[in-house]
Amino acid sequence: MLVQIDIGGALVHFGSPFAPSQPEPFYPYLLSVGTINDNTGEETGNTEVLLHLKAKALIGLNLRRKVILFDDKGEMIFEGYLGRISYNEGINLTVET
Repeated sequence: MLVQIDIGGALVHFGSPFAPSQPEPFYPYLLSVGTINDNTGEETGNTEVLLHLKAKALIGLNLRRKVILFDDKGEMIFEGYLGRISYNEGINLTVET
C-alpha cells in the first residue's frame, strides 16, 4: 500500500519500509490503512491512515490536502482529502471524499 499526499504542492509518498514501489520523495512511515468505506447514496467515502510520529514535521495541521491511496501494483484504489488529523501513538489521518 502506498499513500500519496500533496504537501505544499509536492507529492509525498508514504509506505512500509519494504514497499515494492518507492517513488520519490518516499518516507517509510506508513503503519496501517483502515477499511475503505466507498460512496453509497449520499454518504461520503472515507478511510483512516496511520503514520509514524516521525511524519509530524511533514504533515503539520493543514487539512484539505489531496490524498491518493495505491495498492501494491501501483493502481489507485481511493482518492480524497484530509478531513481530520489526530496525534496518539502515531498520526491518525481521516481521508474523506
